[in-house]
Amino acid sequence: MDDDRLDGGAVALGGFATVNVPNVPGLSFTGGLHYAPSILAFGDSDDLTSLELRGSYRVIRNAEVFAGYRYLNTDFDGRGDLNLDEGVMAGMKIFF
Repeated sequence: MDDDRLDGGAVALGGFATVNVPNVPGLSFTGGLHYAPSILAFGDSDDLTSLELRGSYRVIRNAEVFAGYRYLNTDFDGRGDLNLDEGVMAGMKIFF
């Protein structure tokens, strides 16, 4: 992360899971949560929280469209809590 004169990073602990809906081939839901407490954060960052929720539909064998929500937050020394990314997202994922 880089915000003006502040730099930071973290080694986050967490995971993600994907659930395929058997009755609707191609439809899946994914969720991920990662957290880095202050002991795993370095630079000017005190902690890091990342949350992502996504629904996907595979339109062809090598591509899927998705929509979801993402939240990425850190706490910088001297600057306080800062949302690096938050909001709705949509896109296409291509596999090759």
